[in-house]
Amino acid sequence: MISKVSNSVKHFIVSILENTVFDMLNKSRKDFIVSVLWHILSIKGRINFLQLGRFSNLCEQTFRNQFEIEFDFLSFNKELINQVVSDERIVAFDPSYIPKSGISQLTAEGDFGLV
Repeated sequence: MISKVSNSVKHFIVSILENTVFDMLNKSRKDFIVSVLWHILSIKGRINFLQLGRFSNLCEQTFRNQFEIEFDFLSFNKELINQVVSDERIVAFDPSYIPKSGISQLTAEGDFGLV
């Protein structure tokens, strides 16, 4: 069920958490974040606290408790992007997963086609 994720990915996550932005995190919190991201990348299929507890050395309740504590994922993602991506960037949004309903779409006459 767990695929192989290289140690370079784990090292990469640790290097981002060693940045000055994350100095306020203690070692146990950093280790937890590394563990969560490592297991999210490793576990195939649905990811939830039960799955994380099943495939890691931490229990399900530990994941629940730790996720109640705030973590600045925005800064983490910014640092990740700055380290991986070049200076030229394009942002794209794919709304294809948003369900559409036929009764809420505008018709050619300008109404919503409600019958």
